Amino acid sequence: MELKNGPISVFSLIFNALKVANQAFGSALALFLIILLIFGLTLGVMVGAHFLFGPRAVFILYIPVSVLMSFLNVVFLMAVVQIVAAKIEKHGYSAWESFTGSMLPAIYFIFCILLINIVFSGIFYAAILSGSLLVIAVILVILAFASLPLVFTQSILALRDEGPISALKYSWDLGTKYYFRILFVLLTTGLLFVVCVLAAGCAVKAFAPQLLLFLPYFHPSMLLLMGWKAVLVIIVAFALALYAYLFVQSVITGLFLNLDYSSRANDSRQSDVQIELNTKPTPGSNVMAEVAVTKESIKTDSMENTDKHLDQVYKAQEHLAHAIEQEEDRMPTILFDEDMARQLAATEEQMRRQQEQTAKDKDDNEPKSVKMSDKPL
Repeated sequence: MELKNGPISVFSLIFNALKVANQAFGSALALFLIILLIFGLTLGVMVGAHFLFGPRAVFILYIPVSVLMSFLNVVFLMAVVQIVAAKIEKHGYSAWESFTGSMLPAIYFIFCILLINIVFSGIFYAAILSGSLLVIAVILVILAFASLPLVFTQSILALRDEGPISALKYSWDLGTKYYFRILFVLLTTGLLFVVCVLAAGCAVKAFAPQLLLFLPYFHPSMLLLMGWKAVLVIIVAFALALYAYLFVQSVITGLFLNLDYSSRANDSRQSDVQIELNTKPTPGSNVMAEVAVTKESIKTDSMENTDKHLDQVYKAQEHLAHAIEQEEDRMPTILFDEDMARQLAATEEQMRRQQEQTAKDKDDNEPKSVKMSDKPL
């Protein structure tokens, strides 16, 4: 996706998200296996503690193990964002690099989730105290739409070196600036999922209607009776769920990168360098004194080139003299031999004699001044 060349259409974004999800599937699966391996080692530790120290050790380890698994779940979500972004921008990024690089962003994301939940829970609790179902419903709708600008918090933490507060602020600014575009993309993606589910239901009803009769009575324990078919069903269901999550994350990440590049480009064009010139500079005035260059706090690589260009344009004479001086300094030094030195000395002596003779002839040709007598008449 050419994210840096301006806004991308929704259909192009969704179509490319399907390809990105397909490309990122292998890395995401490898990442899941890494976390599954850590989970298996943790279960092994708990089983060993049970045999060595009894059930009390398992009870003691239950809380830290639960916290670890919850943290690894958040790490998986953050790492998927990095994998998807690498595929979108066509960069190489392994599953292990995404896993290790998501540790700190995962901690920041947990802090952001806690902060958002505290604020929203306080507002929802105040709505419950009102005792009105209408007020509660209205508050829920308002909170749902108000949380939309925060949808990029995860992407910002995973892809930009931002802290929790700055990530929330940047996501809010970016989300409110492009609110309706984000809403339209998410609604279109959700509608696509609904269409896919309905299409799958129609296909099942047409080719295997007995499955629809079996689903209401399905229980996970029935998988034990299915044997190898249960394993196949679990693998297919997991693959579809992982692909669906990669697709949604590709849409959100691609939209964020596109809006982020567009926003940064607009800010750079509007507030990087501002130049104000008088339409008719007065003759003899210093034009550079009449040029006001306002520099923002954001520094770019083009600032130095802009200053150099202005200096060359409005100080042309000084620049030309400096260039000539540099050219003279770079001229090679001529090495004279003895014959050339004697010839130059003779020429210099001849020129000196000519100047003396010219001065003498000038004195002889001038009339002599007549001195008046000082005596009174």
